[in-house]
Amino acid sequence: MLPWSLKAGDVLSGHHAAVGAAATSAIGNSVELPKQASLNGVDVHEELLLTVARDANAQAYVATYLNYVAASDGRARGHPAGALSTPRE
Repeated sequence: MLPWSLKAGDVLSGHHAAVGAAATSAIGNSVELPKQASLNGVDVHEELLLTVARDANAQAYVATYLNYVAASDGRARGHPAGALSTPRE
């Protein structure tokens, strides 16, 4: 019996790849904006922390997705949605 992820490769590739691409694209270089504002004396500490956390979550989602779709070797761990729903400190 195959894990569902092996049977649903197209769904995983289509859905999770699109979510990962959208998340990383939406965040893009947005970490740089609060950094620049901070250098100009604007208090954006909280915004910078949130943006960095969002970037880390998006990167974790993509890394988890890539690990998850590599399940053909039987070593898949975690589910990509967990990376977006888990706050990072």
